[in-house]
Amino acid sequence: MKKTLLLLPLLVLLLQVVSSSVQAQTEKGNMMVGMQVANIGGTFQDGGNTFNLNLTPSAAYFVRNNLAIGGMLDLGLATQNKLTTFSYGIGPWARYYFTTPQEMDFSSHAAFFIDGFVGLQGVSHENGGNTNGLGIKVGPGISYFISSMVSLDASVNYNLILGFGNTATVNKIGLNIGFQVFLPAFSLKEKFQNEGF
Repeated sequence: MKKTLLLLPLLVLLLQVVSSSVQAQTEKGNMMVGMQVANIGGTFQDGGNTFNLNLTPSAAYFVRNNLAIGGMLDLGLATQNKLTTFSYGIGPWARYYFTTPQEMDFSSHAAFFIDGFVGLQGVSHENGGNTNGLGIKVGPGISYFISSMVSLDASVNYNLILGFGNTATVNKIGLNIGFQVFLPAFSLKEKFQNEGF
């Protein structure tokens, strides 16, 4: 019975944390971690098999309301007719969420954003061709908040790699689908102290 009584304030506290973050996901001090997935697909035929997959994990800290700055890792694999292409990237990443005017506010669960990435990026082909150098990604997107702490994202990015190798530049446009988890700025310990426990 004592354990149940001790767990009750913790449960109430957790519910307050979740409910208070519904409108505060993009406030200064919060963090977000997530993953974008792009170019998933493949064909499996006698004439040639193809497979594509890109995974882009990221983490960022809101340095001010609606502006998060962090890092991103980009890993990709593509196969076509038994030839494999690897792509990679690492560097700083930023996202800005727009506060829309009332006439553009089509949903209280959605927010528009723009992403930007600048870092080391490259593409390496199994047959020897490659491009390595400065990678730049930028594009708009939309987040739909399925809960107070999780959003599903869709974005379109233009990706440019300027560098050296067999090919000096690579240009791509891609559709990305992913998710973000928003972590509140305050810890449970601070919340307990503020509540007087």
